[in-house]
Amino acid sequence: MPVAFLGIFYALLIRPQQKQQKEHEKLVSEIKSGDRVVAAGMVGTIITVKDKSVTLRTGESKIEVVRTSVERVITAYRLKPYGEALAVTNDFAERDTVISMGGLAQSCEEFISDIDRVLKERDDFVKVYNRREANRYKR
Repeated sequence: MPVAFLGIFYALLIRPQQKQQKEHEKLVSEIKSGDRVVAAGMVGTIITVKDKSVTLRTGESKIEVVRTSVERVITAYRLKPYGEALAVTNDFAERDTVISMGGLAQSCEEFISDIDRVLKERDDFVKVYNRREANRYKR
C-alpha cells in the first residue's frame, strides 16, 4: 500500500515538475540575442547573452539579469499589424494577455511616472536650448 502511494505521489507531483524544469532549462539554453522575453516579470529584448546572465533592453533601460530568470520567450506578435500596442492597467490578467499577444503593458502608476519623467526631461532640454540660443544672440 505505501508503495502505491509513493507511485501516485511520483506520478502526480514529482514527474510533472521534473518535466517542467527540463523544458525551462532547454528554453534558457536556447535564448539568443534579439529574442523578446519575459524575465523577472519584465518584458524586454535580449541584447547580449553571457554564460550566466543576459542583458535586456526594456523601454529605454538596459538591465542584466540571471539567465534562469527568463520565464518565457514571446513568439506571438498578433498585435504587430496594428502597430505597437500599450495597455495601461492595474489588472494583472489584462497585462499578461496583452504581453502574450506581443503588446506592451504597464501599471497606471508606472505609466504616470514615465510620463512625468519624460516631461521633466523635455522641460530640462528646453531650458538648456533656450539658454544656449539666448547666449548665441547676445553677441
